[in-house]
Amino acid sequence: MTFFRALAPLLVLAAIPLGVACSSSDDASDVAHVQLQNDFNDPKITGFQPPWTICKSSYQGVEFGKIEIGKTSDVLDVPAGLDYVLMVAAWDDPTCSPAKSLPIATANREEVVSGQTRTIAVAMTNHQGPCPPEGVPPIPQEQYDRILKLWPEYNFKAYADRALNSQCAGSGGSSGDGGTEGGSEAGADAGDQ
Repeated sequence: MTFFRALAPLLVLAAIPLGVACSSSDDASDVAHVQLQNDFNDPKITGFQPPWTICKSSYQGVEFGKIEIGKTSDVLDVPAGLDYVLMVAAWDDPTCSPAKSLPIATANREEVVSGQTRTIAVAMTNHQGPCPPEGVPPIPQEQYDRILKLWPEYNFKAYADRALNSQCAGSGGSSGDGGTEGGSEAGADAGDQ
């Protein structure tokens, strides 16, 4: 019995590195490899293509940065899970002037699983913003508020006043929400849902 008592501390010490190794490999398996694609020039869409430059982007808490139209970000490791792609995008302005920028997000939560390599394309058909054409629901407040917290330097209006953002007023729209995003003609950006 004394032999086993003497051996017990050594077994505990030997088990610690094994436990650490197992937990770290579990953590590594909870990672997906993701890149974001600015697909606002998708050739499969024959109608209007909103000219959004993605100035800031984040998915699953990982910032991907600026993505110009037709470009794809670097592949970054993100936690596996389900989330919206949150963005600040500038209308027809690759310089990303704050005066031409709005908070937008994917319309649906995007899912990635452990070990997966995935490109998430953001395009007219799967994005939503604060001041879409009449009859199209705006971005929900939860996503809008998350964007405001991520990038406060843009000084976007509070959700209740989202249509008063300078970019919402634009130059065109006759809709009742202060205009259409980017000043496009009313209804032209109907994919903004």
